[in-house]
Amino acid sequence: MKVRQISISSIKIGKNRRPLRDVDDLAASINQVGLLNPITVTSDERLVAGLHRLEACKSIGWKKIPAVALPKGKLRNRLAELDENLIREELSTLERAEQLAERKRIYVALHPETRRGVAGGRARGSSRGGRKRTTDKMSFARSASVRLRVSTRTVERLVAIADALPDDVRRDLKGTPAASRQVELQRIADLPERDQRRVAKDLQRQRPGGTRAAIARLASRKRQPALPRGKHDVLVVDPPWRYESERVAYPTLTLDEIRAIPIPALAAKDSILWLWTTNAMMAEAHECVRCWGFQPKTILTWDKVRSTFGHWLLNRTEHCVLATRGDPQVVLTNESTIIRARVREHSRKPDEFYDLVEALCRGRRRKLDLFARETRKGWKAWGLEPGKFGRAA
Repeated sequence: MKVRQISISSIKIGKNRRPLRDVDDLAASINQVGLLNPITVTSDERLVAGLHRLEACKSIGWKKIPAVALPKGKLRNRLAELDENLIREELSTLERAEQLAERKRIYVALHPETRRGVAGGRARGSSRGGRKRTTDKMSFARSASVRLRVSTRTVERLVAIADALPDDVRRDLKGTPAASRQVELQRIADLPERDQRRVAKDLQRQRPGGTRAAIARLASRKRQPALPRGKHDVLVVDPPWRYESERVAYPTLTLDEIRAIPIPALAAKDSILWLWTTNAMMAEAHECVRCWGFQPKTILTWDKVRSTFGHWLLNRTEHCVLATRGDPQVVLTNESTIIRARVREHSRKPDEFYDLVEALCRGRRRKLDLFARETRKGWKAWGLEPGKFGRAA
């Protein structure tokens, strides 16, 4: 296939693309050795493959980029080839995810009316008499699920994993046990890209413990940041509770270590504390609250809309203990003890929670979010990964 230089500004990118988090390392590599693999576009210069490479080249100031332009006929041939490959059992989970992601790009390029957000994936068109009709083309996920005889949710998760892992990370993961385990691939995909690269390199060394151990080793190497100075009127604490019966891929704290967090020194004389906990750790959470010199007032429950596995009952909720010290003044609202919001990434709390806190604690300027993984206007964020999910709107 012929490679030619095309203008970066002319390339069209679909709106349903997953946002990129970090292309600095890839940009540095391209700047040093050049672009080894050209991107792929359709004949009308719509991007099919190579979003990371495109963004990296943009960041170092390239105006043009090497690309292979495929006409629709070749795209259909490639789609048929992918369908044949995807029904083969010998593909690893990572290879299946890569091929599904490529299939999605080609399918949407051939059928742009099925893009997410275009009439719910069933685009409207004009018919005789001015009436509206919808296309009979299925969405990509539905189309792939029918062909592969798996759920649309499985298709969507595998595509999301492939989209979240840059080319070099996927290359390093191939041949490791993680490449055949969706749960482990998802854990790696949830990491910042620089950490993805470190974990992939660690897994290549075939050290014991697999992905969880590699992520835990990575986290243990990170230096704990210094606690912020000053007193705070509002404190949100989301500690990494340790469970004896469960291993997780991040550093956890014992109950004694959580109790030792210097909350009394961080809190103002009249302050409000919000302590996140789970069903299993409710008693321990109240113990910590009292140890820190706060009085529990009520419990907020987060209904996550969908259930996940639990030891006794299916888990659908998480809780936050509201406690006070001194006599903090609040603005009473009509909010209840339940917030209902869909779960997002692991450990990420819903925006609706912060809306409630800011409404109740209106006017209090000194707000601290401990073990935060997202920055937020008007708040100090502290933790190992305070920018993992970016900045809240």
